[in-house]
Amino acid sequence: MNVGVVGLLSLLGVPLVAGSAVLAAMGVRRAHDRLAYLGWACLAGHLVVALVMLGALAARLPLRAAWWSPVLLVASLAVHAVARARARPEDDSVATGAGVEPGAAAAATRGPRWERVLFRAVVAAVVARAVFTAILGNLYLVTISDEATIWGSKAWALYQAGSLTAPVPMISAAHWDYPLLNPLLQVWGMANVGGLTQLENRMPLQACFVALLLVAAAALRRAARPALAAALLLLFVTCTDYWDQARGAMSEQLVALGLITLLDAWLRHQERPAGCWLRLACVAAAFLAWSKNEGLFYLALALPCLAAFGLARAGGARRALRDAGAWLALPVAIVAVQWIFNRAHGYTNDIVDRAVVHAGFGHNLQQRLGPVLSAFSEALFTNPRDTQLLVALLLLLALAGGRRLWRSAAAGPVLTVLVATAGLMIPYLVTTIDVDWHLSTSLVRVLTQLGPSAALGVAAALAVLLPWSAPAASSAAAPAR
Repeated sequence: MNVGVVGLLSLLGVPLVAGSAVLAAMGVRRAHDRLAYLGWACLAGHLVVALVMLGALAARLPLRAAWWSPVLLVASLAVHAVARARARPEDDSVATGAGVEPGAAAAATRGPRWERVLFRAVVAAVVARAVFTAILGNLYLVTISDEATIWGSKAWALYQAGSLTAPVPMISAAHWDYPLLNPLLQVWGMANVGGLTQLENRMPLQACFVALLLVAAAALRRAARPALAAALLLLFVTCTDYWDQARGAMSEQLVALGLITLLDAWLRHQERPAGCWLRLACVAAAFLAWSKNEGLFYLALALPCLAAFGLARAGGARRALRDAGAWLALPVAIVAVQWIFNRAHGYTNDIVDRAVVHAGFGHNLQQRLGPVLSAFSEALFTNPRDTQLLVALLLLLALAGGRRLWRSAAAGPVLTVLVATAGLMIPYLVTTIDVDWHLSTSLVRVLTQLGPSAALGVAAALAVLLPWSAPAASSAAAPAR
């Protein structure tokens, strides 16, 4: 380790403080969901930190946490002060407890005591394992696999260049068009160390994995009774590919965190329309779009799916636009920044075979469709691993749900995950890489991005089709604004 206690607090703590300030500005408070709050703060804070690092690189300012941590802390305190001063009287009920069910009553509505104890034990166990896995992972340097050849190489190059205007050196790396969120978070790790590192640059990504577990657990607890929520949480974390993400600096956990936060915020808004959930969805959408190319792909698929089922239920498009406000510009700005960066440096997608696309990939479809369908069929049905079993179960529920399911709020997440799963076939049909090798090395890993959201879709669908599986009352009883 090259960072001391103070550096560690800056590396991991400053993003949480910055994230809490973003949540305060949006009107999201800890009383809305104490379990999810830390995960939301981690997501929002790391987005802020990445934007600060981007700004520092663009302005050629020093990449030193000794400069930026105090700035972020002071700015966060100022945002909290302004948010508190602007809070309407009715919002004080969140902080004082009025409008929130008393502890015993609220606990009683969420299931029997043994279920609540089981759920807490499972959450504590998976979070503890995530921390332990991260510690073990940091016994090894970032030297191999995608965390080095894609993400680490880009982060080291950015830090060494100290600028966005100079061409980023081509260290042995691939996929230079991939979004900047992961590399910029690694740059934040280096800024806290004060130089190039192959250990601390992982920590922001490892923190986001823990945030994923917290947000997923809270979303599942809200959609299902505690025992079922615990079972679904265990179902997707028992896949070994998830723990690879816990120990390394990959981006799958970023995609998964952004997508499930987006879907959870959307479900909360459907149940109790409030601008704070739409604003949280905007921040999650920006995080998702900047996480990886798949994240932007999922966002493009999710928007029409959620809009189709949500606008009429939650008051229409005009109200949604008014409640989200300027936060809608955030994901648009993120996409624009990434496009400008790639265009300025001449980075293009090196996976998509443009000749196949321009030809309508008809001449190659017959050759590739068979292996792609076979691989997806095996992953989802013939020989499903833990995470893929959730997608298969979701498909069965969608087929059996009928009008009751498709007229409920659960239809949005269910359709989003199923469309995203089907959409994943497209890259393999147009890949420049040998299709069999590409499928064997990436399909299971990429499907893990959808695992937490698939679990949420299963929980929401079961709550509609089997009312006994749903909590007796929502745990999100705090007033929203």
